[in-house]
Amino acid sequence: MTDKQELHYEANYIDDFTDYERWPYQLSAAALDFQRRYGMYPNAMGACAATFLKMDLVASRKGMLVFDSNGQPPEEGQFVELCSFQGLDYMLYFFEDESIPESVYLLTYDASHSPTDFDGSGGSAG
Repeated sequence: MTDKQELHYEANYIDDFTDYERWPYQLSAAALDFQRRYGMYPNAMGACAATFLKMDLVASRKGMLVFDSNGQPPEEGQFVELCSFQGLDYMLYFFEDESIPESVYLLTYDASHSPTDFDGSGGSAG
């Protein structure tokens, strides 16, 4: 396990994926814990490219409900790079930060971003 104290973020939630096969459930639980701690849901998740790639591969392999940047399901067999995650009461947009070690992720609330602030090249899972 990575020493999470090495990461320097203020009032944020830092954890690591223990089982990529269950990443949506772990991410949902972490978002709920964030809401309990801070009184609001996170709206962003940061991780390194390798972590996002593993999440993408699991989502693709398991046939998770995925939408492209226009809200449409991808064509059969088309790989979509995820750019967000939709929970029941929140949406997380994803951002890459290579200073975050592999398998570790950061949940935060960024008031300068709305749930529709995506780069348009990826998809949403939920």
